[in-house]
Amino acid sequence: MKSQRGAIQLSMSTIIVVVLGVTLLILGLVFIRSLMGGLGDVSKTTMDQAKSMLGGLEDPNRFLTVSPSQIEIEQGGDAAIKVIILNQDRETLKVQAKTAPVKSDDKDIECIFFDTASATSENYEIGSGKYEIIPLLIADSEGPIRTSGCKVEILGGPAGEDSTETAIVRVEAKTGIFE
Repeated sequence: MKSQRGAIQLSMSTIIVVVLGVTLLILGLVFIRSLMGGLGDVSKTTMDQAKSMLGGLEDPNRFLTVSPSQIEIEQGGDAAIKVIILNQDRETLKVQAKTAPVKSDDKDIECIFFDTASATSENYEIGSGKYEIIPLLIADSEGPIRTSGCKVEILGGPAGEDSTETAIVRVEAKTGIFE
């Protein structure tokens, strides 16, 4: 009788251990799957931004081009765009770029050139048929969800050329677990 009772206790312990083991394995797999899914979303977003920065305009055809002209950032986030200045004149151009938020009352959006870390770029000399790319950082300081933008103006451009361009910025709610 004792051996049957011991066998039943042993088999119950084995069943409990197996059930706990399978449960922990399933929970671990679900956790890893959700973690990898989150990494996939981050990777896709990062790759999309890299493609827009690298694959945009290799050969501009206008005096001033902002690429991309529309971006989306999260509240408190930032993104970089390119300001491309093309010299189609015979003479070398001496230009400088200035930027400001489109809405003067939008104090939560910052438009900053990388070369000077300010709203005014360095002075550039652009030879005939050449172009210059100036990175522009657009950052939100935890402002509300909204559509805003950064206006870019080129000083010293040729007469008759459109020297103003706007980048539209959509500020969206933060997503993710750790907001």
